[in-house]
Amino acid sequence: MDSRDHSRLIPINEFSVPILREGGVGKEGEKERRNRCRKYIKTSVVVTMVCFLIGVGIESLATTFIGDGERTGSGERTGSGERSGDGERKLKYHSINTTRYPSALCNDGSAAGFYVSEDVVAPTSAVIYLQSGGWCYDKESCALRWKTTPNLMSSKNWPSEASPGGIFQSKQRWIDESTMFVSVPYCSSDGHFGNAYDDLVGFRFFGHEIIKAVIGSLTKDFFEGALDLVVFGGASAGARGAMVHIDYVSRLLKDAGVKKVVGVLDSPLWVDKDPIGFDGGKPTYGLLNQTRDVYNIAGIGVSSGKDVIPDDCREKYVGEEYKCLFGVFRMPFVQTEYLLISAQFDSYQLGIDGLALPFSEAQNSFADDFGGKMQDAFDELVGTKGATLYSLPCFNHAISESGAFFSLKTRGDAGLSEDEAVAAFLSNTSAFADYRDFCADGFDNCTIAGSKCGDNLWLNL
Repeated sequence: MDSRDHSRLIPINEFSVPILREGGVGKEGEKERRNRCRKYIKTSVVVTMVCFLIGVGIESLATTFIGDGERTGSGERTGSGERSGDGERKLKYHSINTTRYPSALCNDGSAAGFYVSEDVVAPTSAVIYLQSGGWCYDKESCALRWKTTPNLMSSKNWPSEASPGGIFQSKQRWIDESTMFVSVPYCSSDGHFGNAYDDLVGFRFFGHEIIKAVIGSLTKDFFEGALDLVVFGGASAGARGAMVHIDYVSRLLKDAGVKKVVGVLDSPLWVDKDPIGFDGGKPTYGLLNQTRDVYNIAGIGVSSGKDVIPDDCREKYVGEEYKCLFGVFRMPFVQTEYLLISAQFDSYQLGIDGLALPFSEAQNSFADDFGGKMQDAFDELVGTKGATLYSLPCFNHAISESGAFFSLKTRGDAGLSEDEAVAAFLSNTSAFADYRDFCADGFDNCTIAGSKCGDNLWLNL
């Protein structure tokens, strides 16, 4: 049984609030090929600062600001040109009707919302993508997040239009004039799966309620008639939210007449590995500990129920139900057909795990071991019906929201970009497919010299 003190958590069905405005090569088999390289990586002071910010829980600083500090409502990464806001596909903002959905609120109580490509009058398919943006997990990290990235906690300054990059600008054959695109900006700081107000932390965590409201709004007001296909997914924090909700959302959409629902999950596959020099302290606190804390403050065990954590996962991790929000533990329980994407050396996880400059021999060794664990996590899903696996041997994260979604490819003559992997997946979603490109040459050789990741692309946090 869960022995935690829930006395300070107020489930949303008991809480009334004022309404405001407001990122292949198949299975290798022989793990001895995963030899470890021990070389140093040259880098810059810029990455040192980004790694520091990642260490205190801010996912991908570059997702937050444009030029002079203004943030895009859709969260596109623009600082390095990777998530440009100048794409051809324009989306218009819609605030969620909080009379209909009174709990669809950002951290500060402002109404959540979503962006829609309104030029599609009678859609037959749709892409619904949840935005990235990290999270906060206690009073201190939430206060820092509010101070440094308030647009990830409030909708008050979101623009009326957005043109996100990456998957939103795809022109693959699975997309035509009848495909509607929906971008769900992130303002709940809970991995999109919270369902409570925490009076100690002082913020609302209603990510689950926001997703429920977005799906309800779309099926009632935007999807005219039964859609043939909905691709539901996200990048980074958005992928974690999509991973947790994909089976639930599939049921909601099919009840509304959608014929087929599949997932595209970019970078939710966190692996269980203690950070460098782990002692339970912060900032090298570890993602599993952060996940447990979010589970606590966001009321996931109190009021979200089966919508967020299914019975089979809950029964496997009795007393540790928070593990059902953590990629390596949750992915085996996902029932809906999906494409799973993750870099071999996921830069967000490695940043949280304590990689800091200058990189030492021990840190390179740590990264090598991490890459092996990532492949082990993928291996656990090999053969899963309806699963497609995709991985680049790179040190990056959540590139489906960036131009690298089109440009980076697995090695070899039949190399695939993420965009092409999505198309391949949708051509036969019921089969198992493995498009992983695994590099056995070590962290720095794989990410800098030994692959087509591009010069210094590993800087792209």
